[in-house]
Amino acid sequence: MKQVYFELDHGGQLIRGMRYLPEGGSGGNSEGDGPFPTVMLCHGFTGNRYEAGLMFVNMARMLASEGIAAVTFDFLNSGESDGSFEFATVSGELADAACVLRDLREQPFVDRDRMGVVGFSLGGLVSACLMEKVDFVKSLVLIAPTTVKNMMRRQLAEGEVKEIGPFRMNPEFYDDIQMLDSLKACVMHPRPTALIFGEADEAVPLASNSAKYLEVMTEAGLDVSHTVMDGASHCFESVEHREQLHGLVLEHLKKTL
Repeated sequence: MKQVYFELDHGGQLIRGMRYLPEGGSGGNSEGDGPFPTVMLCHGFTGNRYEAGLMFVNMARMLASEGIAAVTFDFLNSGESDGSFEFATVSGELADAACVLRDLREQPFVDRDRMGVVGFSLGGLVSACLMEKVDFVKSLVLIAPTTVKNMMRRQLAEGEVKEIGPFRMNPEFYDDIQMLDSLKACVMHPRPTALIFGEADEAVPLASNSAKYLEVMTEAGLDVSHTVMDGASHCFESVEHREQLHGLVLEHLKKTL
């Protein structure tokens, strides 16, 4: 397995990320052999490309060890990418994800016919919205995907939200997210989808979030599976839950890519 840092210009700002590449294959490009089935991982709200407890690092390394290239990145205004969180919007993150995915499709190590997307939490909402913008994604995994309604809970309960922990909020954040409809977008350009959710998730409650995705995808006739992990929190924090999560992601991607 090989890790390769990358930078990508998007509108004059740099998105920074990491490529996790398998060993072997054919193609002889400068970043290892290939082409490989490849997935892009989208992190959550106030998160970064490592994700909580190194969720994305360990997931990406696991995928690469199984022959699937994985790419993680920081949205602009998050992590090590340019900008500051106080300028972050979800429509901006959606544009970042589309930029990374389209650039990824042109990389020599990527099998363009076997590309997938994995999104966690708000990154799940972004990934769902991305399905309306691209038609070449062959597999989708949404891990504890939030909805616009769930993201609005804090504002509706507390009024104007100016800070989230150590982060200042963009005053336009909540107006911006209401322009998106992940439940409508997720059924566009159908592809096999896995929904994975923690039964004890308090940040993204099952009934009003993951279950809604399942409902609309089922009604649309999509190939969708849904796993509720007993006792798991939003970030799947125990060793047991992480191992189960990785196994579910790998199983779905191997089957569909």
